[in-house]
Amino acid sequence: MKKMNKKLFLVFVSFCILILVGCGIATIFYLEESIDAGSDSVTSVSGEFTSADDDLDLITTGTGPSLMLFYVLSDNSTIPYSSIISSFSTTYINKPYGKIISPSLSAPILLTVTSGSIYELFAFSDVNQTLFTAPDYITVADDPNNCSLEFTLTLEGDTTSGYDLGLSDTTDYGYTPQTTNNLTRYNGENFLASTSEMADVTDYAAVSTSDIIDSTYYCHVFAAMCVAEGSFNNIFWTELTYLGSLSLTTTTT
Repeated sequence: MKKMNKKLFLVFVSFCILILVGCGIATIFYLEESIDAGSDSVTSVSGEFTSADDDLDLITTGTGPSLMLFYVLSDNSTIPYSSIISSFSTTYINKPYGKIISPSLSAPILLTVTSGSIYELFAFSDVNQTLFTAPDYITVADDPNNCSLEFTLTLEGDTTSGYDLGLSDTTDYGYTPQTTNNLTRYNGENFLASTSEMADVTDYAAVSTSDIIDSTYYCHVFAAMCVAEGSFNNIFWTELTYLGSLSLTTTTT
């Protein structure tokens, strides 16, 4: 009986070892850093990301960190951006296991209701309706151990042609951009200049067109860095950073 019990015990121990070896222990990638907002004006916003963390070696070369940019349209120059940042954290950062953002040509990536008002966060696109996706997103570091980045978004266009946003050259920082075009609204269209064209357009939900005739509405810009491929088991996002707002003048038609 004792011999049988010993054999059963050894079999049980061997089985447990095989299970532990097979499953392994999850490796979690994490950085302390987030994007810092730079100076902003009515025509440009900027940001800076710097990291020298030891965990950068875990990232697959050429896949990150990568920059993703988002916007909210409003007829107010100020919005409750802290609530949007909090919602982003709950939905996508979700430490330690974040989620991939899959932009859409028909819907926001995030909807936040604050004080009875709806704010919809959209991912930027370009004239080719590019859906910037993981791991590269809008621009991606070629070398994870040399991933410091400074960038500026500048408003281009006018009240006649509409507006889009030019992203500064990130190749100087060792980042490969995923488009050579200016950034547009989520669906590849420019930011409308005419109030009559705003009716029933999804991302203008927070813009009261009757209040901004011959006036101004605002493009509020947000940014975050993502790490999605490497020797780890999670998706990592930095905290969402509010960069500021761009002023868009409208005309009546």
